[in-house]
Amino acid sequence: MTSQGPGRPHVIEERTADRRHRVLTVGQDNRRAAFRRSPCEARVDLPACPWRRDAEVGEYPAEAYRLSARTAYEQSWHQFACHQSEAAAPVVCAGFLLRGAGDNMAVRMTQRAGADLSKVRSEVALYDSYREMAEANGVDPEDPALQPCRGDWYEWLPPLGGEA
Repeated sequence: MTSQGPGRPHVIEERTADRRHRVLTVGQDNRRAAFRRSPCEARVDLPACPWRRDAEVGEYPAEAYRLSARTAYEQSWHQFACHQSEAAAPVVCAGFLLRGAGDNMAVRMTQRAGADLSKVRSEVALYDSYREMAEANGVDPEDPALQPCRGDWYEWLPPLGGEA
């Protein structure tokens, strides 16, 4: 289920992680937020949200996490797209909003513009940070792509809903 205003996010970048996986990075007009309300469950044709601790580790290649790391950089305007959304109609990932977006400038501005992200919730355990998720999925802790990732957002960010 998604929540949206009068418009949708747009794809900033679409890159290939490997032969089977693509990485979408999205941006959006801050007044027109479109986002998942909860981390996706696995479907027959698509895996579960990678932010879920119960998601199959290694379903996505480490390169996908390297390519998406900048969504967790301080003041980034890039947002982690839901892997179950299409490039023609992308939405922002709920797992990202709950665990990886505290330092993201685009998300901050979306909240400031009045988007109600309090409806984003998770009934399942999520990784605590982008870095933790990436490392669990094969990215070397010393990889330069992870060095700028922030991880202390939960110390100051008010809860967005779901897990605290």
